[in-house]
Order: sequence, then C-alpha cells, then structure tokens
Amino acid sequence: MDHKSNNSCSFNEITFGAKRFQQSIESHKEILEKFYVGFEQAKILKGDAKIFLDTNVLLKSYNTSFKAREKLLQFFRDYKSRIILTAQVQLEYLKIARMQLPSLAKM
Repeated sequence: MDHKSNNSCSFNEITFGAKRFQQSIESHKEILEKFYVGFEQAKILKGDAKIFLDTNVLLKSYNTSFKAREKLLQFFRDYKSRIILTAQVQLEYLKIARMQLPSLAKM
C-alpha cells in the first residue's frame, strides 16, 4: 500500500527497505561524519537538536536544593523550544507526582 503525503512523497520512498540497496561505504562514512558533528554539538547543547526529558528529570526538581532547582528551571526556560516530553513521560510524571508529591514536599 502506497501512502501519499502532502508533498507527494511515497511512504515506501522513505523506509529503510527502500534505501537498503542504495547504501555504500561512502554513504555510511558521510552519515557517520554528520552524526559525530551533530552529537558533539548536542553534547554542549548547541544547534537545534531536540532534548528528550525523562520523568526523573522532572521529579528531581522536588528534592533538590533551591539553587539547583533554579538552574533546572532556567534550563527549561532556555531550551523550551527544543524540549520534548513524550506522552509516556507525561503520564508517568502525573502518576508518580500524585503518589509522591505530598511526601516529597515534606523533605
């Protein structure tokens, strides 16, 4: 089945299977070079790489010092356009927060 998007690109054109026999040593080298440059930039938060947060990062703000909490909140502000919270993280956060926030607030 061929699904078409708004740009008339076939779903089959973008799958791994469609590119399977078009790979070469040169294409792998090019991809790895792009990855390493992007990875180095991402490690120092440069560029526009998305930042995926884990539930623990969100919950950590409840049991850290005020100074650390302020740094974390500033990080959220600075990178809010790049931060991604998956549905799973959101649901986990709500579930754990409902159960543990009363006890965390006493710490």
